[in-house]
Amino acid sequence: MIVWQTFKNVVFFICLICLIIQSVEFFNIYYKYPTNIVMEITVAQEFRLPAITLCFRNTISYKEFCSYEPRSCKSPSNMEEFCRRYPYNCNKDNVTIPIQGIETEENL
Repeated sequence: MIVWQTFKNVVFFICLICLIIQSVEFFNIYYKYPTNIVMEITVAQEFRLPAITLCFRNTISYKEFCSYEPRSCKSPSNMEEFCRRYPYNCNKDNVTIPIQGIETEENL
């Protein structure tokens, strides 16, 4: 019984010593913080334009755009058709819409 207890204690202390040694080695490496950073910056003289440009149709409302750029807006020529297709924009008499765009080209 004493031999077995002694053997367990010896194995425990050997494992404990190995744990301490590995922990010290790990913390030494950790606190040195070894890093290698390679940075290469290149600036192209010419840029290729994208083949496709995605534009979202409803990024700004007609009202907001026309309040900031009144020169780029006018009333639709066919107000009934415009109000039928876009009823949410026809809640007042002086409706103005941007001049550029698919919706305005069809209704001006």
